[in-house]
Amino acid sequence: LKGMAVLSWGSLHPMIVHLPIGFIFLGMVIEILSFRNFHSSYRTVSQLLLLLLHLALFLSIVFGSLLLMGGDYGDSLIDQHIKGAIISMLSSTVLMVLHHYAINTSSIKTIRYYRLVFAITLTSIIFTGHFGGMLTHGEDYLDGITGTGKKVQASNIDLITVGNTAGDLSPQQQ
Repeated sequence: LKGMAVLSWGSLHPMIVHLPIGFIFLGMVIEILSFRNFHSSYRTVSQLLLLLLHLALFLSIVFGSLLLMGGDYGDSLIDQHIKGAIISMLSSTVLMVLHHYAINTSSIKTIRYYRLVFAITLTSIIFTGHFGGMLTHGEDYLDGITGTGKKVQASNIDLITVGNTAGDLSPQQQ
């Protein structure tokens, strides 16, 4: 019973994974605002965001591991999702170290490395989230956005047609 209770905590993974996404995008806004002046007043917030990002990635991995133990995810997508999570965690660790050195040394080279690793971390989180979305919603969940989606049907009634021709229905059909 205790094992099942611990595994049920894995169900929080879909909620927790949105925290690193928010932190990295907020960090991106701060990086854009302080691009010309690396030592701007935003830098204090940036340090806090990187710490929160790192903590949120760690919690996402812990809760994702619990979710994985409690379910059947025998798919190559899960492998890509796990690898992306590990890369995101490792790159966020490097990001925190580079940020610390960039603040303390003011080295242009370190600042450039920091920004490169920031872009790598951002990209890794985006791809990891994409693979997670494919696991949750199916591999074709973006087809509706790209225009390759299929029409949704229920009881052989085309919902798109019903929505567009509601005024043409007889009183018995309404």
